[in-house]
Amino acid sequence: MHMGECGNMARRGGGSMRRSRRRQGNEEIALQITSMADIFTILLVFLLKSYSVSAIDIDVGKDIKLPAANGGTESVEAMKVQVTETGITLEGAPVMTFEKFEPRKGEISGDGTMPELVKALKKEREKQRQIAAASVKTGVSPKDAVRNNFDAKLLVIADKKVPYKLLKHVLSSASEMDFTDFKLVVVTADN
Repeated sequence: MHMGECGNMARRGGGSMRRSRRRQGNEEIALQITSMADIFTILLVFLLKSYSVSAIDIDVGKDIKLPAANGGTESVEAMKVQVTETGITLEGAPVMTFEKFEPRKGEISGDGTMPELVKALKKEREKQRQIAAASVKTGVSPKDAVRNNFDAKLLVIADKKVPYKLLKHVLSSASEMDFTDFKLVVVTADN
C-alpha cells in the first residue's frame, strides 16, 4: 500500500511537471504575440506618420468644374497643367486651343503626344536646367541641384467633362518630357 501511494505521488508529480512545461510553452507563445503586437504598433505609427491630409490653394479657371472625390488630400507643389473645354494652359500660359475638348487635326502626333504641349514642357525643363546650372555655380553640389530643381510631379487640373482620351494625350505628352508623377486635382466631396 505504501508503494501505491508513492506511485500516485509520482504520477501527480509527473503530471505537475507536464503542466509546468505547458505553462512555459504558453509563456513563449505569449512573448511571440507581444512581439507581433509591437511590430504592428510600429507599422501603425509609421503608416499614420506617412499619411498626410492637407490642402493647397490652386487657381482654377472659371470655366473648369473639377470632379468630386472621397479620400485624403495631399498637398503638393508642382507644375500645373489645366485642361478645359477650350484648351490647355501650362503654368497659366495658353499652350493649345480647341473647341469642346476636341483638338484640331494635326495637333496629336502618331505616338499619342501633343507636340505643342511637349514643346511647352520642354521649355519648362530647360528653365529647370538653367536654375540647376546656376545653383551649381553658387556652390551647390550637382546632385543637390538636380534633386532640388528637377521635379517629375505634374498637377493636372482638368474639367470633370474632359474625355479620358484627351487626358491620355496630355499624360503621354508629359511623360515624353519625364514628368511621370501625375496628380489629378479634384474637389473633396462633402458627405
